[in-house]
Amino acid sequence: MRTLSTLSIFALALSASAQTTHELTNSGLTFSPNMITMQAGDNIHVVLPNPHTCTEVSEATWNANGTTSNGGFNFGPGENTFSLDVPGTYYFVCLVHGPM
Repeated sequence: MRTLSTLSIFALALSASAQTTHELTNSGLTFSPNMITMQAGDNIHVVLPNPHTCTEVSEATWNANGTTSNGGFNFGPGENTFSLDVPGTYYFVCLVHGPM
């Protein structure tokens, strides 16, 4: 069964606030956590063992259980840290295993 794998980004607050770093790993064939709610500009620290990936896909691709990247973030095994500044919902999959 597929679990929801999304990142929900909210608009920046008008007042300055400390950035948060959210951890994203995998546990077996699922992402952990499978959903992150964050402020725009927060960091995401991705730690994935071989052969897992964390690849952004469109909502339509995700709903169809696809793995075609939409050209967004794409991280292979290892450690990566990135941030997203545009509010919205981002869908991601493992290219090797599909939506996890």
